[in-house]
Amino acid sequence: MEEIQTLQLRLQSHHDQMKEQLTSVFNAYNAATLDHRRMYEEMKDRDAENLKVIEHQSGVIANLQVDIEKLQRVLSNTDLTPRTQKLQNLEKELSVDCWRQRKRQQNATKIDEMTMKSITLTGQKVVEHLEKLVRKGESILKLSNICYKLETEEERTIVGEKPSVFIEDEEELVDTELEAGENFMVDDPSLEVFWRRHCKVLLSRVALRMHQESLTGENNKMRNSLKHYLTGASLASSSQLMLSKQIRGRRIPVGTQD
Repeated sequence: MEEIQTLQLRLQSHHDQMKEQLTSVFNAYNAATLDHRRMYEEMKDRDAENLKVIEHQSGVIANLQVDIEKLQRVLSNTDLTPRTQKLQNLEKELSVDCWRQRKRQQNATKIDEMTMKSITLTGQKVVEHLEKLVRKGESILKLSNICYKLETEEERTIVGEKPSVFIEDEEELVDTELEAGENFMVDDPSLEVFWRRHCKVLLSRVALRMHQESLTGENNKMRNSLKHYLTGASLASSSQLMLSKQIRGRRIPVGTQD
């Protein structure tokens, strides 16, 4: 029960740390996007003002079109005079001005739409990134719980020690793995225990591999010595067999002696 309570307290503290980190990330995101949201509100206000200007300009244009139609009717019934010439020039100027205002309004609308799209995409990317971080944190917590359950008492006592000795064989692999672990320890102190465990397992794996290589060398030596011994024994037995055959061939039969 004490171990379970200790584990619960440890997991609760880790969960609180992760929760605080997530809250700090959300607060940082809100602080970082505060200017964008204000800009968005300002753009909405500008858009509303622009809509009012457009409506006003549309009313002005409608009134001007009515005046133009009236003037065209008057001109169709009367001859051209200097006053009508001035009105025609004024109509042209107003038409050009109206076209310019429409063009400016279209450009401003396009710029606002592009800005809104970029802000929306940025917000979606930030939310996706934060969701990935949350998922990674949850998976790390699950793996930590599994690793803690599978640890032995010796591993739990050695976890607090920092690995400072590197094995000469496969030195580059060990150095790169431990450097990566140290970098993660600096970036996120909450993963320090995990990386210490990882480095210890890595060192154990390298030590077992070296022990395997040494045993393999001893096995090869024993095989070679056994091979030489069997070869010498076979040669000795073959030489004894030949000598015995020669001795048998040199024996004199009894009938020939008489």
